[in-house]
Amino acid sequence: MMNLRRLWGDLTRTVYQCPECGTIYLDNDKNQLRGFTRGSENTEKNLLRSAKGDAWPGFIYGDWVDDKPEWRERGYIDASILPEMKIYEDWESLESDYMALFQELKDKNLLRSGILKKNGEWIHQWWRDHES
Repeated sequence: MMNLRRLWGDLTRTVYQCPECGTIYLDNDKNQLRGFTRGSENTEKNLLRSAKGDAWPGFIYGDWVDDKPEWRERGYIDASILPEMKIYEDWESLESDYMALFQELKDKNLLRSGILKKNGEWIHQWWRDHES
């Protein structure tokens, strides 16, 4: 199993594209990012985007902790459609916003998974592939 993992790591590379400037970044064999700038101003800035574009089903993830460590937020929601995480200071608002966004994305068929956790306990979980 260990050899298979190492082989998989040797055969794959992570690729990113900056949506602002269009630079493409690749992991090299030393796990360092190498950037390749675009050739002209007309180069597309979303070359690695799905052919489905905004219609690609994404995720929603919410997490809350009552006794938060100093280094993290008490609560947040992250979702593939959000430009950045939404931060929360009260559980009721987080739970309400999570359920509303979850239902909206699910109704539009733009969701592949949803998870809501509170203090490490799974409050809500849903996967499109496991729905009956």
